[in-house]
Amino acid sequence: MTQPASFQIRFGDKDDAFRALLLCTIFFNFVCGSLFMLLVNSLIQVVFAFGVLIAYRKHQLNLLAGFKQTYPIAFYLLIGWLSWTFLSLCRVLIFDNELKSQIALAIIRQFYFVTAICFVFALIKYMRITGMQYRVLFNTMAAGLIATLTYLILSFHFGPTPQSKFWFLGLPLTGHIRVISSVGGPVMLIGAVYLLMYRNLSTAKALATMSVLIAGWSAIFWTGGRTGMSAAILATLVLMVCSIVFQRHTIKRVPALVFCIICGFFIADQLSVFSWNGLGRTVNTIKAVSEAPESIAAQSTGRAHMWEVSLKAAIDNPIFGLGPSGYVFIPERPFGTDPHNFLIQFLVEWGFPGTLMIIALMLHALIHGLRQLPAAFKTYDLTYISGASVVLVLSLYGITGSSYFHLQPLLYLLIGYSIFPYSRPKGA
Repeated sequence: MTQPASFQIRFGDKDDAFRALLLCTIFFNFVCGSLFMLLVNSLIQVVFAFGVLIAYRKHQLNLLAGFKQTYPIAFYLLIGWLSWTFLSLCRVLIFDNELKSQIALAIIRQFYFVTAICFVFALIKYMRITGMQYRVLFNTMAAGLIATLTYLILSFHFGPTPQSKFWFLGLPLTGHIRVISSVGGPVMLIGAVYLLMYRNLSTAKALATMSVLIAGWSAIFWTGGRTGMSAAILATLVLMVCSIVFQRHTIKRVPALVFCIICGFFIADQLSVFSWNGLGRTVNTIKAVSEAPESIAAQSTGRAHMWEVSLKAAIDNPIFGLGPSGYVFIPERPFGTDPHNFLIQFLVEWGFPGTLMIIALMLHALIHGLRQLPAAFKTYDLTYISGASVVLVLSLYGITGSSYFHLQPLLYLLIGYSIFPYSRPKGA
């Protein structure tokens, strides 16, 4: 991938100030697992989102009006869903007001819903007004991944506690090692897009991109959970098939991408300083299920039970759900802060009407995006393809993971949605 454009921060220059905030939150998205870092990074996103919308409020670019005029169905679905989330919040405030912790979590979660939407519009507006290229964001994502991996390796080998539990407890920056895999997948997909389709790929750029891919894939195999690893592999296969179908000459670069994944696997085998890793768990799961099919529920690490109790809670509260962060307050929940499935999560938080609206919006985006993809491949619109790839890998991860709930993958998901599917004009 190309190197990010250099810039200097000048006091009073709002363009550069917002750029610094944006790149900072993207870079540190890998290392905000601790509560303190998570709050700091979230605060940066809030300042960027509302700061951009306020600072450029008089600019002639009116995204909301343009979105309403061009995509009225999507606009009203968005407004309807957001309104319903407030009704779900009101349900918590009225009927669950004795439980202060639920009220606090619901308000915080609802504030993040609003912030997330504002962040997408602010990001689009900032990028269009300043002319900043998305590849700057993509390179910052890659730099964050490499820097975090370097820190973790050095900390393990030279830190005070070189034990396996170090990777799960007490990290000053990363709260859980699997965070690396959930946000590493998007970087791997973007890297694959540029390796396969960048037309003027010099030797230096190719080596740099392949180095990032090898390191990133090693991280996914080494640190990842089964769902994060599976989502990254499946999304990469989809990308390779699409690139070959729409740009046949890219088949010449497929071996290079496969080489990076294989190298990542062997490096992961060397770097996996503890027995727990995504690949090993996946192999053990397949073996256990093949020998005893009735053990599927046990091998899902509690997901089957989480889904069961969550669906029961959603059926018991079909209209407004349990409100934002409602899963936490299901008495029968086994563990965790979300049900590890975005559809069930929507049902629990917003009930069936709210879920229908957000799923309808996602389907509208999917249909429009798929119509745009052939033209994007044929015109080498790597930014659009990268955005689609980010949405794909994190949505696949969200089927059995938390990409639509946890803040780290959500940030990259918002970046993906700022590109895919509405950034290309109709018929382009």
